[in-house]
Amino acid sequence: MKRGRGILALALLVFLCLNGVVVAEAENVDVMEKWANYGALRRDENSYLRPDDFILREEAAKALSTIILYEAGPNDGGVPAFTDVDVSSPYYESIITVASTGVMNGISADTFGIGELLTREQTAVIMYRVFVSQLNIDLRSSFSDLWQASSWAGGAISVLAGNRIINGYSDGSFKPHNTIKRIEFITILDRLMPEPHKIVVNVPSPADFPDFDRTDPNQAPADPYAHLVGKKLIALTFDDGPHGTLTPRLLDALDAGGIKVTFFLTGANVAAYPSIAKRAADEGHQLANHSYSHKSLTSFTNEGIQNDINYASYIIENATGVRPTVLRPPFGSNNARVRSAVGMPLIMWSIDPQDWSGKSSDTIYSHITSRARDGDIILMHDIVQASIIAVPRIIEKLKQDGFVFVTIDELIAVRGGAQAGELYYSFR
Repeated sequence: MKRGRGILALALLVFLCLNGVVVAEAENVDVMEKWANYGALRRDENSYLRPDDFILREEAAKALSTIILYEAGPNDGGVPAFTDVDVSSPYYESIITVASTGVMNGISADTFGIGELLTREQTAVIMYRVFVSQLNIDLRSSFSDLWQASSWAGGAISVLAGNRIINGYSDGSFKPHNTIKRIEFITILDRLMPEPHKIVVNVPSPADFPDFDRTDPNQAPADPYAHLVGKKLIALTFDDGPHGTLTPRLLDALDAGGIKVTFFLTGANVAAYPSIAKRAADEGHQLANHSYSHKSLTSFTNEGIQNDINYASYIIENATGVRPTVLRPPFGSNNARVRSAVGMPLIMWSIDPQDWSGKSSDTIYSHITSRARDGDIILMHDIVQASIIAVPRIIEKLKQDGFVFVTIDELIAVRGGAQAGELYYSFR
């Protein structure tokens, strides 16, 4: 007999593990024998306990009534009048006990729910009502779908899980509205009361039930670019850096102006000044690829183009933890071969003050501010001192004109996206 029961328990455990259960495991079918002997469970006509059958509401009432100390008789005047509970029912007094003490409610004002299956969340609430005095309500756990629980049930689920009385499925869910098996219900009861005995129940009021996290972890996040929609956007970009002394000065000016820009970095200069590139990334600026060698990519073979670009991305990522998503070819030089080989959108420009040609900071300032339009991409160099000097005034003037400074990635996100191998001069 013991050998047969052991095989049954093992088979049941395998079944429950494969299908996911609210309890961590069905410790042993012997727990059902214990509670059946105490009078909490009825056997079927073949004397089976049916551990993997779903438990009915009246069966749960029977189990709970065996532990609830309820001395008032069924004719004391306070008995709920359930139209579906006949006085001749073998569950009549059990239902009266759980309903009169507030442990279980009917499914409606005048119906208990005979023949209805109990759900996981209903089980959690019932057990919380009975055993709240021995639970630590400060211990809470959550599940990926706890937000789906009924408002009156989520707190009980959270507390029982935090007290290691119940848990969920291997995927982190609880499935609050699923039904619960007899073995699961009795296992939970046994964890709360290993030795069956009578107790006085003081059911907490609904207002005293703990709250729970109603956040849906699968909910789509808010659009991080929503605040930029409908604004006059402009992108400052800087090529050829980082420079050992000028780029830090530029970063100071950008910080003072409260804006973010895009740096098109050469891999060789990042290798020379990795800490400056890292600072730019840490301060929220976008790091983009400007090749490793700063040679015209049209002079390379297809393999040479890819090697040069990929090596620059590797150097940048190794120094900063950020891998570039866009490319500006040196000198803007490109052809069909380059466009097909780089594997990234090619970002050109719509405003070029030619700061590299010896222009003064005033000339650079005037050229940019007089031409700025919504969606423009401005080309500058952080290896040119005149541009660094002009930046604070450019920021101030364009802000006064209603522009919002964005990175290239932000501009792409707000203005419809970008495709690898395509040229983009602006995003209007």
